[in-house]
Amino acid sequence: MPAPGTGMGGAPGSAVRAGQGWRLVGGAEASEAERAAIARYFLAKRNMLGAFAGDAAMRMRVLGARMAPGQLAAALGPDGAVLGAVGYRIDGRSPFTPDPAAFRAAFGPVAGTARALATGAVLRRGRADALHIEGFSVERAARGRGIGTALLGWVLAETRRHGRARWRAEVPEASEAAIRLYRAAGGRRVRRIWLGPLGPALGLPPLALYEGSP
Repeated sequence: MPAPGTGMGGAPGSAVRAGQGWRLVGGAEASEAERAAIARYFLAKRNMLGAFAGDAAMRMRVLGARMAPGQLAAALGPDGAVLGAVGYRIDGRSPFTPDPAAFRAAFGPVAGTARALATGAVLRRGRADALHIEGFSVERAARGRGIGTALLGWVLAETRRHGRARWRAEVPEASEAAIRLYRAAGGRRVRRIWLGPLGPALGLPPLALYEGSP
């Protein structure tokens, strides 16, 4: 039997910290190099921010300097590569906060200000009584090794630690793997949503909103 917190499996919500070829690292306990790798990976996967914050490199430029590492966790391989990551929003705070000066430098004074405000609005949304899962992703080649379950378990533990009654997740309707994990954790589909009022106009896909208790 593996010791608690170091097993390779477990139900969502259990404290699984390592598995076959990976270890779970919270952003608060990560080294500086690990934090930078987690930030790059997490922001690269946030494609829905692209309409406001640009491509992956630009997202790192305008968001990466303002990171709340305690709101992120990642599974790292033996070589330090990020195999999966997750973050959360709480009390209107996202793992990353727009840097208005960086936006203006990248996009110009007018467009940069507008983009920073739009990005901030997207990242601040959410109910006060819930913890909102953000940027949940596992590399396809690393799936089936318990990484998704461990990352979701970390988020559920954070939900309890913050005293929230529920967690919420916005997931693309085609993301079957993530939806299976949310359902396994007791989540239920609430409704279909769009990423802000401009979502349809910008061609952003609809999302399914899932909700559950930690």
